Amino acid sequence: MKKKISLIGAVLLLSVTLIVGCGGQKLASAFDETEVEKAAQNVVEMVNDHDTDAMLAICAAELKTALTDDVLSQIYAVPDAAGAYEEVEGVTVVGSQDKNTKKDYATAVIKVKYKNNSITYTITFDTDMNLAGLYLK
Repeated sequence: MKKKISLIGAVLLLSVTLIVGCGGQKLASAFDETEVEKAAQNVVEMVNDHDTDAMLAICAAELKTALTDDVLSQIYAVPDAAGAYEEVEGVTVVGSQDKNTKKDYATAVIKVKYKNNSITYTITFDTDMNLAGLYLK
């Protein structure tokens, strides 16, 4: 199971790595921190609900290609194994910029408590608030 999670992480992190340069910067003016937090929490709900249609509807083209049915089923298995959703334990939002294209991104890191385990979601959005990266740990 750990190997599958690593594979998922590698595929989705690759999407983020290709588009995002250095992380941890101040959010670009194109983003509203509250809006990013709310959108990221919606993504967590989509994962918990296995809502593939809603998730793909907000994806940037690069991520939409990476989120095959197999990858999505592996993603959904992570919170399923963690048990029932309990609460969000914390959210941090940071900005980043692609070194080559100078495009800005916002990343929310959300720690979510489930009955049997906690999961940290790293969720990245482009300036159009399209989902550009998703990583679960």
